[in-house]
Amino acid sequence: MKRAALTLLALAIVLTACGAPASESSAEATPAPTVYPASGRDLLVQPTEYTLPPDGTPQPVRPQDDPLLDGFELPDPGFEPESYWVSEPYGEQGQALLLMRSLDGGAQFRCWHSCYTLHGNGIVERDLSTQTFAAKAGGDGVFDIFIDRDDNLCLSVNGDKLTITYPEEEIYADYPENFYRCGYEDARAAWRNMPYNSEARIPLPATSSQEEILSMPGVVQTGEDSYRLGDLSFVYRENHALEYVSVTGPGTGFSVRGLDVGSSAADLLASFPSGIADFDPATDGWTVLYGTDGFNSSRAEFIPGYEGQRCFYLLDNAYSHVFFYVNEEGTIERIVYSRFL
Repeated sequence: MKRAALTLLALAIVLTACGAPASESSAEATPAPTVYPASGRDLLVQPTEYTLPPDGTPQPVRPQDDPLLDGFELPDPGFEPESYWVSEPYGEQGQALLLMRSLDGGAQFRCWHSCYTLHGNGIVERDLSTQTFAAKAGGDGVFDIFIDRDDNLCLSVNGDKLTITYPEEEIYADYPENFYRCGYEDARAAWRNMPYNSEARIPLPATSSQEEILSMPGVVQTGEDSYRLGDLSFVYRENHALEYVSVTGPGTGFSVRGLDVGSSAADLLASFPSGIADFDPATDGWTVLYGTDGFNSSRAEFIPGYEGQRCFYLLDNAYSHVFFYVNEEGTIERIVYSRFL
């Protein structure tokens, strides 16, 4: 463990203390705010700044000119979150967002994280790694995230600081450790500055039998494994797992960070890190928003001529990819999602 197990157990998860006020002595110890370093300044549209308030707990500060969209959404953790946590900078441009709720004396949470890593044997490439994990921790804070391993990970909460500790193994080298509580709007700002990461909202089950699919009101079978529901076309393969979704009209329930058919290229650029303040969707130039061209790298790109159309392309570590096809005016006309089975 990176920290002694006894220390972790002594800090066992205390959800009721998350909102505890700072003591007078701590307020007197640090009377003036200072700046906590931002992560990935060359990656972010608006770097996530942190301030150190009188109680000594770093808190993210949403930039005043951050153009958050009305429909911008946090990722869906699969439960109703009660608290929001952002990580301190780690690794190379490491960022993480954790959503949590109390559960049976412990906690249920989901964490999305990203950082640049080196991969490869012989020829080493630098890739943007995007990962997510979810777990339930008991009253002692212990949990695991790998089905085929017996690692004891531990989550502890002390006031507005949350810590996750891992075994000293290479598999956890790129995982976030220290988080700080933040408000909903600051969580949205932090998330907007993170890359696409297994987050598409799809109004369909991840797996389903053909009988269950055809029992859905309005579903029409269009091929052996393909179906249509209004402006939503989709394919189930490989043991009835959802593989492909195509959206040609708004309001189907499919979205990525609130983006839908009819959204603009400006909306899309404002929803992801890119460093691009002004962009002409009619351009003929290939444009990289973030990431690298490494085989294992997550990335976002504008492709001027993919299948004869302009599109924005999002990839998250060979888990899934999303194509936003746009016209010359910069309006999203179609969205295609594919999951790699």
